[in-house]
Amino acid sequence: MAAEQGSPYAQYLLGKLCLSGDGVPQDKDAAYDWFQKAQAQGHDYAGFFMDRIERPELPNVLLSATRLLYHMGKIFQSSAPAPQSSGIQIDRKRLAKLRRMRIAAGHKADDHEQEQTSSTMSMGW
Repeated sequence: MAAEQGSPYAQYLLGKLCLSGDGVPQDKDAAYDWFQKAQAQGHDYAGFFMDRIERPELPNVLLSATRLLYHMGKIFQSSAPAPQSSGIQIDRKRLAKLRRMRIAAGHKADDHEQEQTSSTMSMGW
């Protein structure tokens, strides 16, 4: 029902079922149609299947490839550093360059932090 109502993920899943014949009669034409509908709505994996549906590999090879891509994406996503909740994020190389420039201008490496705290404290509010 969701595929008929236009859900791209449901259309993609129904295309996979039609391709593999899992629970429904195996039908490459119907699978291609469902993949095409899902891809038209931006589902990237549907395009992957459309590009490879006529190849001689068994559908299980294609299904395994998409599972592998999905899990690899999860691995990269889970190993990415968590974003910091506040402040500006600067990579190590830029931070080191900024410190060198600050020292070259005659400042101490961390005196800007002391300036910020002392200026807010000297306002007398």
